[in-house]
Amino acid sequence: MDAADCVPGAEERLTAILAAATIDDEAHVAVFALDALGRLATSAGDRTTALALCEEADRRMPAAAHFITERDRTDARAVRARR
Repeated sequence: MDAADCVPGAEERLTAILAAATIDDEAHVAVFALDALGRLATSAGDRTTALALCEEADRRMPAAAHFITERDRTDARAVRARR
């Protein structure tokens, strides 16, 4: 939600969440964090980074698919909608 609202400090918090999720092997959390970081990059006008982050989330989806679906990835949809 912070990414969608461009709340100050969101990127730093999401980066920390992503790091913790990677260490803890929580693929679903990592997918959401990557997608949200992608949304922030989109808002900043950095489409290349935004798409790269969503592609990384796509690569992690097989490990998260038991917990989340593509439909849950609202930030990824927002990034892809701006192509």
